[in-house]
Amino acid sequence: MKTKMKRLLAVALCAAMAVSAGACSGADSGSSEKTSSAGSQAVSAAAGSSAPQPMRYVAPGSDWPMQDEVIAKVNEKLQADGVNIEVKLQRIPWDAWDQKTQLMISSGEEFEMLHVMQDKKQVGILYGQGALAPLNELFDSGKYDDLKSKFTDNVWKEVTSQGNILAVPAMSTANQGKSYGDISYRKDVADKLGLKTPTTVDEVIDFAKAIQAELEKETGKKIYAWGGTGRPAEWYLRSLDEDYFYVDTALTLVKVDQDGTVSSWVESEEFKNSCKLYERFNKEGLIHPDSLSLGHEYGSNEILYGRWAIGFDSGMPVENEQQLQKNVPGAEIGVFQLAPEKNDFITFYTYNCNAVPVTSKHPEAALDFLQWLYSDQENHDLFMYGIEGETYNAVGDNRKEKILGEDGKALYQYDEWQIAYQPLRRFEDGMSDRLIALDSRRRDLDEEAVVSVATGFMFDSTPVADAAANLSAEAESLLAPLKCGLVSYDEGFESALSTLKAAGLDEYLAEYDKQFQEFLSGQSK
Repeated sequence: MKTKMKRLLAVALCAAMAVSAGACSGADSGSSEKTSSAGSQAVSAAAGSSAPQPMRYVAPGSDWPMQDEVIAKVNEKLQADGVNIEVKLQRIPWDAWDQKTQLMISSGEEFEMLHVMQDKKQVGILYGQGALAPLNELFDSGKYDDLKSKFTDNVWKEVTSQGNILAVPAMSTANQGKSYGDISYRKDVADKLGLKTPTTVDEVIDFAKAIQAELEKETGKKIYAWGGTGRPAEWYLRSLDEDYFYVDTALTLVKVDQDGTVSSWVESEEFKNSCKLYERFNKEGLIHPDSLSLGHEYGSNEILYGRWAIGFDSGMPVENEQQLQKNVPGAEIGVFQLAPEKNDFITFYTYNCNAVPVTSKHPEAALDFLQWLYSDQENHDLFMYGIEGETYNAVGDNRKEKILGEDGKALYQYDEWQIAYQPLRRFEDGMSDRLIALDSRRRDLDEEAVVSVATGFMFDSTPVADAAANLSAEAESLLAPLKCGLVSYDEGFESALSTLKAAGLDEYLAEYDKQFQEFLSGQSK
C-alpha cells in the first residue's frame, strides 16, 4: 500500500506533463468541464439487474451542443450489443487539463480511460511514475484478440515499455503527427504557371519563389513559406545520400543512427546544413521575418486563406483543403517529396493513445469500449460523428457532411486524432479522392518502409531532471532562430552551443545513450 501511494504521489509532481495542451491539431478551448452520461437511467433499466459498469473517459477539449444526446445513443447501442458498460465522457478544457488530470490521479479518483499524447510524455515514463496500469493480463485472456489485431506489432511496440502494454494506439490518419518529408504547395497556382515538380533543393527554392510571385500579384500581399521549422527539416534530410536517422522530438537535441549510435543533433553536419538552407530561404524572402513571434494561429490563418507559397513537412495538412476551397474557390493542395524513390522512414506511427489509469478498479471497461468502437463502422460513426441526420449526414462509403448549429460550428464531432481508427474514418464531403488516398495510406502495413531503430524507445529524463529542465528552458529560444534561418548559423551557433553545454547537454546525451543501449539490448533478447 505504501509503495502504491508513493507512486501515486509521484504523479503529482509530473503528471501535468503527461498530456499537454497543443499536442495535436483540433484542440478546442474555453468550455466548462462536465461529464456526459445522459441516458444512464434508461441504460440501467435496459441492462436489467446488472447495472452497467461506468467507462469514464477523461480527454482534453470542449463539449459539443449535442454531446449528451450522442452519448445516450452510444450507451443504448452498447447495451443492445451486449457490452454492459456506460460511457461517461469527461472533457476537460485545455487551460485546466494539466492541473486537473494531475489532481485526479494523485488523489486516487476513479476513472477508466485517459488520453495520452506521447509527443509530450510517453506512456513508459507515466508508468514509471505510477500513473498507468499494464494491460498484459487482459490481452492475454484472449477476450480482446480482435482489438489487438487492429494494429501491427510495430504499432503496439510504441505503447509498450519493458514488456508492459500500457495503452491502446489511436492511429487516426497516415499523416497526423508525421511528415515523412512531405512538401505541400498551391497546386492550382503551380498548374497555372506550368511548373514542374522539383527534384532538388535549388528547384524547390525556384518553385516556391514562382508561386510566391504569382500570389503576390493576385492578392497584393506578401506571401511566405510556412511550417516545418520547429522540427528537423525532414523534407530536406530525405534528399541526402546519408543513411536514415532519427532526431528525438522531445527537445530535438539527440540524433540516433540506424546502427544505434547516439550523438548530438545540434552538433551534426546535417543540422548545420539545414540551418544554412533556411538562411537561403530567408535571404530569398520566403521566410516571414516575424515568424517566431507571430504564433501558430497567424500562420494557420494565412494557410487557410491560401496566402502561402509552399509548406514544409506537412505545413499544409491535406485534410485542410476543403476549408481552403471555401475561402479560396478553386484552390488545390499538391504534395510531393524529394527523392521520391526512397522508402518512407518511420520513426513514430502515432503520437496518441488511450491508457488505463492506476486508479481504475475496472480496467476491462476501457478495452470493452475500444474493442466495440473499432469493430464496426456503425459503432465508429456513432461515437465519432454522432446521430445520422441530426449531427452529420453520411455521404457514400467514406465521407460525411457535418450538420452545423446556428453559430456555424459542429453540433457534435469527436476529435479524430484522439481515438479514431483510420480504416473506419469518414472524410469531409468535398475532399478530393486524391487527398483522401494520401490520408488513407496504411503506412503501418508498408513492408518497404524503413523503421527507425528508435521506434518504441521511451527516454526517461528523471535521472537528469535538472539538465532536462535547463535544456527545455533554453533550447527552443536558442535554436529556433537558427533553424528558421533568421539568425546566421556562423554568427549564432557557437554561443548557442556554449549555453546548451552549460545547461547540461552532454549529461543529457550520456543518459540518453545509456538508456537507448539498454533498450537495444532488450530488443535483441
